[in-house]
Amino acid sequence: MSAAFACKLWWQLRLDRSRWAEFMHVKYVRSGHLGKMQVSRPMGIWRRLERVRDFMESRIRWCLGKGFVDFWYDRWLLEVPLAEVLGRIDPLHILVAEFFEEGEWNTGLLQVWLPLGLVRQVQGITLYPDQEDEMVWLGSPTGLFSVKDGWEALRCRRNLSLVDGFIWNKILPLKISFLVWKVLRNLIPVEVNLQKRGIMMASRCSYCSLQEESLNHLFLGGPVAEQVWSFFQQRFGLLHPGSQSISAECLSWFASMSSVSANHIRTVTPCLIVWGIWQA
Repeated sequence: MSAAFACKLWWQLRLDRSRWAEFMHVKYVRSGHLGKMQVSRPMGIWRRLERVRDFMESRIRWCLGKGFVDFWYDRWLLEVPLAEVLGRIDPLHILVAEFFEEGEWNTGLLQVWLPLGLVRQVQGITLYPDQEDEMVWLGSPTGLFSVKDGWEALRCRRNLSLVDGFIWNKILPLKISFLVWKVLRNLIPVEVNLQKRGIMMASRCSYCSLQEESLNHLFLGGPVAEQVWSFFQQRFGLLHPGSQSISAECLSWFASMSSVSANHIRTVTPCLIVWGIWQA
């Protein structure tokens, strides 16, 4: 139950409509996104908030008014932050409103940061400069958080990811889904992983002989993997997102259209690419 009350405090902190929330922002946040703050010597209440931070952020959505929400880290467009979808690490702090000028989206600026599929999704959203942004709690009929709702969500919590929802489907053979699941969790016995487990061995990529055989090098950044991903990205008209992880690469495919089901070819293709690279 104490975790549910900590969730209530996080909700109040995100609303930022009280003297207490104002104090916490001044003391701990200052600039940047609240959900990404790292405090070196936090007091007890901040440690309580940190324990529920990821849980709360995963269930908070935004209905845009003025657009004064974080472009990269707030969930205003997709079910996951854009920074996670595109594999951005520590991106610039930008508000959604900065992409909206004179009653319309700045398409040129959006295209600098987002692939075309996401730009089109953004263009389907309207900002209302005379209204405040509304924070919404998933799982509540009113959209407002309550301790009861928080307690129920904590009890029913499951560690499910958006990517998992796409890789386990009836179209893909089970062996492919299982391989992709292992790749996304870095459970593949590539040489770097074997070294971490105490196995003494030299590591070199068997394709290029230039770098160590790590998961990202084998499936994403190596010369063979880069050519394969690039070929299919061109075929599907996707911009290269420069992803820094397999999970981010898969998410960029899943988010490349406004509506993609688990059985869509854009969902199946990245899984088949991972399988093909492993079998090569």
